[in-house]
Amino acid sequence: SQYCVGCHSGVAASGGLMLDSFNSVYGSMALNLERVNREQGSLGFMPSGGNKLSDEEIASLQSFLEMDCE
Repeated sequence: SQYCVGCHSGVAASGGLMLDSFNSVYGSMALNLERVNREQGSLGFMPSGGNKLSDEEIASLQSFLEMDCE
């Protein structure tokens, strides 16, 4: 989402997590969902320093994870 690629793309991707290709996004989606579902402000919460994603945004990410894209 627009909340992720600002920090997680390019050669200086934060935490070494690059989210600028389908394979990198799909391969890390379970971890990403766990982190956006944490309580805002808790350790490891994403987006770091930002607001919690809306229920609709989280549902969209969950739907993407459940797609059979292989």
